[in-house]
Amino acid sequence: MRNRTTKLRESIKEIIVSALENAELLEDEETVQGETTGTEGATGTEETSGAETTTGTEEDTGLQVDVFYGQAKNDHSKQYVIFSVEEVTRLDGRIAYELEVNCIDYGYDTEFCECMADCITDALDHSVTIKQEIEFHVYANRRNNVSAQDEKIIRRRLTFDLYLYERN
Repeated sequence: MRNRTTKLRESIKEIIVSALENAELLEDEETVQGETTGTEGATGTEETSGAETTTGTEEDTGLQVDVFYGQAKNDHSKQYVIFSVEEVTRLDGRIAYELEVNCIDYGYDTEFCECMADCITDALDHSVTIKQEIEFHVYANRRNNVSAQDEKIIRRRLTFDLYLYERN
């Protein structure tokens, strides 16, 4: 199960990073790896990973977007995307998950955050990803504007239904 979950997370992260790059919001890619793993098991707590992908460099584009699974670093103060995957049910070899993606930006102009959310939704909605051991289908569910106490924080919450099939 852990192997399947890891492959699913890695695949989703690849799709998100690729969507942001293809939208020409960002130019270069530089990956920073650093993982902190939480717990997974009968209690229902899910794995969290601080693995970060930094796309673009401030010198080149003036923008950096980091993609995190679970939770962003505490000292984060630029545009970033956080995603999480939670198992909902299993039925006849199909596992249903809820995929939540949060796009976060700072300031008063919502254009960049909206663009990130649009690109990620376009890349994930009705997508089918086939890897050697897994296949999954993703369908957009909801999109919400989330208000924060600090009005300079711009956040868009996207949820998707994800269906995973194991391949033999």
